Amino acid sequence: MSKTATAQERKALLRRTLLPREEVPPALSAAVCSRLARMPEWLQARTVLAYLAQPDEVNLDALLAAGLAAGKTLAVPVTQAQGRMEAVRLTSLAATVCGRYGIREPREREDVLAPAAFDLVLVPGLAFTRRGERLGLGAGYYDRYLPRTQAITVGVCRDSLVLAHLPVTALDIRVDSVVTEVARYALPQ
Repeated sequence: MSKTATAQERKALLRRTLLPREEVPPALSAAVCSRLARMPEWLQARTVLAYLAQPDEVNLDALLAAGLAAGKTLAVPVTQAQGRMEAVRLTSLAATVCGRYGIREPREREDVLAPAAFDLVLVPGLAFTRRGERLGLGAGYYDRYLPRTQAITVGVCRDSLVLAHLPVTALDIRVDSVVTEVARYALPQ
């Protein structure tokens, strides 16, 4: 690739290199959930935007079930037309359906929470850096949503996908820290 390749071209190449991803082993997801569950940000959060994992993402179902049992208000993304994402309240992991892109979402979608409602946002990604840079799948849903919230943002992925460098642009939104099965990479505040 030439030195003049744009960040978008470098991202596209990196996505092709990293995709398709393999299924995340349940033990790895359990280790990440355990690490997240011990974080002060999770323990103190009352309202959390998380995600319902696809097979190649860290599965947070155990953490979400614990959050629901503890009385936390949880929401997950539902994608809309024109590249919009809304946060819809999750009341039960059993009350989900397969939505756009094959991603699970709540069956009932009427209870939309405003971005300002969240204390914590758990963000999936194809890859992250220790500096909080994120490579998503390319649609920009989180890059458009995250600037609208004041919540603490935590990237979630397997440790092998925490890379030294990622191509970024001014539109790419960083997360405050990254959690994997072996570490939490916290950024200076």
